Amino acid sequence: PAQAVAQGLGFATEDRKGQGLVLGMTVRENTTLASLPLVSRLGFVSAAREVELAERYRADLQIRTPGIEQAVQNLSGGNQQKVVLAKWLCREARLLILDEPTRGIDVGAKAEIYALMNQLTAQGVGILMISSELDEVLGMADRILVMREGRLAGELSSAQATAELVMRQASRPQAQPQRSVVPTSNVVRTAHDVRPPTYRRTATSLPFSALWYSALRIPMTWSDCSAGTGEGLPLATQSAKTMHSSACGSRP
Repeated sequence: PAQAVAQGLGFATEDRKGQGLVLGMTVRENTTLASLPLVSRLGFVSAAREVELAERYRADLQIRTPGIEQAVQNLSGGNQQKVVLAKWLCREARLLILDEPTRGIDVGAKAEIYALMNQLTAQGVGILMISSELDEVLGMADRILVMREGRLAGELSSAQATAELVMRQASRPQAQPQRSVVPTSNVVRTAHDVRPPTYRRTATSLPFSALWYSALRIPMTWSDCSAGTGEGLPLATQSAKTMHSSACGSRP
């Protein structure tokens, strides 16, 4: 996170009261919360610098508050969201990730947030908005990425996007991955086999099949009995040797 912030990334969380703000702190303190290195010197915060920045963003974002020393818990939802944005603009963020930016605020405050977002994009700030409100997405986004179950389900431009098309992409089932089919024509298995066969090639590049004796868990391959005598087999019970030799076409 520290590296992302240093690169100019700001994140307005969906839970502004729990994670986006410190409700017991003032508008001034929350505004500069992500910018303490910019308002500090030798480890001490400059109150004058804090006041300057807080007053600037209070005016720019039209935050309605009796003063910058007001606790943010006493502000309306829309003004609290403006303080969250002020915090990242104070940090000079060039890319804002806004997760449900208008959740829990009234219609008038939503219009103000939308106007502010348009103003920021006009100034060159990039905005990635995450929203579950379809009207908001269609009205604000230049490009729409539709997510379904954590995966990208579709991409639409603002010119081609419609409510029906977005909902269709959001609700269509994902293609099921194709299962690989393991050839079994040359596989010799016992009745209690529970382990899938494995494949490799011998030094002579002959076709290979594997026999797995489930009781002992000992892999035995055709290449092991190429001499027809069973010599060189792993140590096993007589029944395993007999089964292996029978599979190879040699004498027990």
